[in-house]
Amino acid sequence: MDYHLITSQSIVKARILSKNEIQNANLKHNSKIITNKPNKIYLEVLIEDIIKGDNLIKNGDKIVVRYNSHYKNNEKWEIGDSYLFNLSIWMIDEKPVRFIEQTGDNDGYFLVKDNVVHDKTDFFKQGTQVDWQTFKTNLKSKISNIVY
Repeated sequence: MDYHLITSQSIVKARILSKNEIQNANLKHNSKIITNKPNKIYLEVLIEDIIKGDNLIKNGDKIVVRYNSHYKNNEKWEIGDSYLFNLSIWMIDEKPVRFIEQTGDNDGYFLVKDNVVHDKTDFFKQGTQVDWQTFKTNLKSKISNIVY
């Protein structure tokens, strides 16, 4: 877990506003698939709270993040629901693109419903259902203790 916390550029709570999935075409040669790229899922999200990365993003920002459909827990994103996301920024074609990064077995996202973080595998070692403010305070403290 410490590795994910140190390398994360941003850890945020964000509500999904819209979703757009782009299907990738497979290239075939002699009836064999020679590339099998995952579909790209673009989510427009509203930043509701920030645990790490407030120098990169602000509460109230609307941003688009990309998620690759090959991650093993590729769930049906629910528009209007909030999630805890682990975000990184990559440069693609000289443009910054925000990606949802894999985090443990949860692929970089955790449902936040009724201000409760749902961490099915207890990745953050705070329990499987934790009040948002408690979770945020504990995680900020852990990050601070790792980094400093």
